Amino acid sequence: MRKNKLILLLSLMSFVVLFSCKRDDNAKNDRGRTLNRILFGSCSSQHNDIVGIYNYMGAQYPDLYLAMGDNIYGDFFAILPGTYDYMRMAYENMFAKPEVKRFYDKVETLAVWDDHDFGQNDGVIDNTAKYYAKTLLFDNFKVAPDDPRRFNPSGEIYANYEYGDEAHRVQIILLDNRWNRTPYAAPGPLSALSGYDSIVTPDARMMSDEQWAWLEAQFKRPAKLRFVVSGTQFSASYNGGEAWSVMPNEKRRMVELIKSTRVNGLAFLSGDVHFGDENVLKVPDCYPIFDFTSSGLTHYTSSPYASTNRIKGSGAPYAGLNFGQIDIDWNKTPIEYTVTIRNSTAKPVITRKISVADISF
Repeated sequence: MRKNKLILLLSLMSFVVLFSCKRDDNAKNDRGRTLNRILFGSCSSQHNDIVGIYNYMGAQYPDLYLAMGDNIYGDFFAILPGTYDYMRMAYENMFAKPEVKRFYDKVETLAVWDDHDFGQNDGVIDNTAKYYAKTLLFDNFKVAPDDPRRFNPSGEIYANYEYGDEAHRVQIILLDNRWNRTPYAAPGPLSALSGYDSIVTPDARMMSDEQWAWLEAQFKRPAKLRFVVSGTQFSASYNGGEAWSVMPNEKRRMVELIKSTRVNGLAFLSGDVHFGDENVLKVPDCYPIFDFTSSGLTHYTSSPYASTNRIKGSGAPYAGLNFGQIDIDWNKTPIEYTVTIRNSTAKPVITRKISVADISF
């Protein structure tokens, strides 16, 4: 009888330990695999059959690919929200292209959305397509049925992924700045043609308060390098286009969070704008906040937005098809990595070497 009680006690203790160790930080950890090369890109339309860039991306043999939004175009030509069937067929058409299928079959991918795969051009909190857009994104990018991203209390699809052991830890933070984004003062597809006015009301939000609290917890986790994926540009200056600068209080909130948590080794990766770019935001009492933009896997604009925070003489902006590449040199002390924006045949068009010492407090 005493033996049975001891077994029962040990079982209860094991349950308590397991329960207390259960992660509630929405993180997926792959601690046994070191990342040396990461690719990132955005804006891939199923309407465009020119997808050979995927072959060149695959030829770089990346350890990971970050699909940063507009991974399909699920709205009705930037006019109306997409229906479930229309968005489902958009994914089917995109993933049926041999070059695209071959790439995604070969390369582990983490995906987040921007407006077009959110189901509505410049979509915000009131987008009616967002519920099935979320299901379709998760299903097509093979997000597991029990993945915490499917159950975020705010409805957003933010996530934290970590790779490598303690000495080689890379943190990938996927932000969702669509699901709960405050509506613009002049909504509708035509308002984008003239540009968006800044929204400075105290209740303006790029993300929910729940996501902000979650993000603070992620910034406090140990990592050597951190890449924050944002569907829209973070460090670019205000130019009327969709970006964090449209909501300056939210942009300031991010900077203050970086400073208050003293999170090191952080840079932003962004898409959306249909050109390659690099910007750096310089603020007092903080290291320079770099933002590397890769946008336009299947189409691009010949009229890039202006930005006073763009790094001059770097080759940015690049008006052409492009993808981004990050090569990490773990043998350097401090650690270094090189960000390269490559064109449709993988030729470098923008290159930037970053030392962790330069993006640390």
